[in-house]
Amino acid sequence: MKHQKWLLSVFSGLLLGFAWPFTGSITPLIFIGFVPLLILEDELYKEGKKSLWSAFKYLYPAFFIFNILTTYWIYNVQESLGTKLFSAGSAITLNAAFMTIAFSLFHVTRCRVGNREGYISLIIYWLSWEYLHLNWELSWPWLTLGNVFSIRGEWIQWYEYTGILGGSLFILCLNLLFYALYKNYVKKNRRGMITNGVSIFSLFILSFLFSKSPLLSEVQSSKAIEIVLVQPNVDPYNEKFQLESTDIQMVKMLDLARNRITKDSRFVLFPETALQERTILFPRNDSLILVGLWENNIEQSNSLRMIREFLEDYPDLTLIFGLSSDRLQAKDEEIGNASRYIESLDVYYQAYNAAIIIEKDKEVQFYHKSELVPAVEFMPYQWLLKPLGDLAIDMGGTSGALGTQEDQIPFFSSKDSIGISSAICYESIYGEVCAEFVNNGAEIIGIITNDGWWGDSPGYKQHISYAILRAIENRKWVVRSANTGISCVINPMGEIIQETNWWVDDSIVAKVYPNQLKTFYAAYGDYLGRIAAFLSILMLLYTLVSKIKFSTRETL
Repeated sequence: MKHQKWLLSVFSGLLLGFAWPFTGSITPLIFIGFVPLLILEDELYKEGKKSLWSAFKYLYPAFFIFNILTTYWIYNVQESLGTKLFSAGSAITLNAAFMTIAFSLFHVTRCRVGNREGYISLIIYWLSWEYLHLNWELSWPWLTLGNVFSIRGEWIQWYEYTGILGGSLFILCLNLLFYALYKNYVKKNRRGMITNGVSIFSLFILSFLFSKSPLLSEVQSSKAIEIVLVQPNVDPYNEKFQLESTDIQMVKMLDLARNRITKDSRFVLFPETALQERTILFPRNDSLILVGLWENNIEQSNSLRMIREFLEDYPDLTLIFGLSSDRLQAKDEEIGNASRYIESLDVYYQAYNAAIIIEKDKEVQFYHKSELVPAVEFMPYQWLLKPLGDLAIDMGGTSGALGTQEDQIPFFSSKDSIGISSAICYESIYGEVCAEFVNNGAEIIGIITNDGWWGDSPGYKQHISYAILRAIENRKWVVRSANTGISCVINPMGEIIQETNWWVDDSIVAKVYPNQLKTFYAAYGDYLGRIAAFLSILMLLYTLVSKIKFSTRETL
């Protein structure tokens, strides 16, 4: 019997893993991925095993296998063996543990309060967990269940109302219904099977009906503009951050842009950390001399000099670059976790993964990445995990605590005030981050990224597919510039209409249609997660009270 439990757990992990984009892509498997775990949990329930641990030890293999199959590519980073094991191992083992806890809480609640409330609690706990995973310092929402449909955009046009948590809710409900269908089949309960079948069919019909968005007729009603996307294909390990080659890289990027620019081109989008210069700070008389990409003195950098010369030939263009920048802090400025100290000069500065907008004769503007990668761009819960800092992945010199900004403010072209976001890499997997850009005026969702860190693996393919979800959620055109690929253009229905190949030098030009529409999701964000978080607190309290009452009855 024990072996059967382990087999059920393993089977569930395989179903979930093979359902995931680019590690199987058999998407319908997601609708039954939890069924073996529900059968396993029912066995534990019948055996009277009510503790969290009694469920955890059998459930964990399923989620561990799920995480390995879908995110093993994290190990591909070209670092020391210790760093590779730490980065991949911590992401896989911890994420699997968190998922297992959410499922195990459902088991405990079911044992204490009964079947109906118990099965409802599975939905509540799981959505609460996914919402938490979008918003805490250990955030790694790559495997949020709703992401599984990123290669099936035609199935989930209703994400404009719910976001990815709506997809998770849809999946959980269907798994419970398929499990009920299985139980009724075992019991030979034909009426129950018919009821379950009708419910499953009805959910799919509702999904189809809600995909007929009234906004789709409006998303191309505006005037088209032309955007050029540049993919320089600079090796992030062996070339990109070799500072002696930065001028060569700049010439390459500007030449790729020139190949596509026409008289109608309005924007040119370059990838994450496209601009690289050594930042130097040294004293002279009573002042400090700033050399390189210092935001305090950015116009004096060699990169800006080359870009300004380029713009002499294209005075109507708006350029957006990713860059690694530094900013010298004022003496009276608050010292934060991201502040770095130069003892010899007694000054503090902050480093950023940033984006910059540049137009002829206009002052540059910056956007600082707001959603940082844990253990790469900052160390979460430093008071606890700081000793592990030496094992953090070094993304081309951007490791350590980076500065951020709280608000997702888009860039606006001075010529026609068109707003475009500059979501940087990891930010594009957060629905609310892109929605906040839209709420602040973005009419086009721009994404700049690198994606070369993990090699030719499912990682970069999954990342681009998640951008499809951002297009549907906000009904906006998405333009994506990736250093090594894939750069692409996605329409508001989530269809990739132009794309480059992986690991080639390239640039593309596309016509997109800015719009000022705001979807229900853009207005209310991950409201399903907030509702579930509130209900989970009530459910946990209900479970706790029921446990106390049960213990009292046993004592009496």
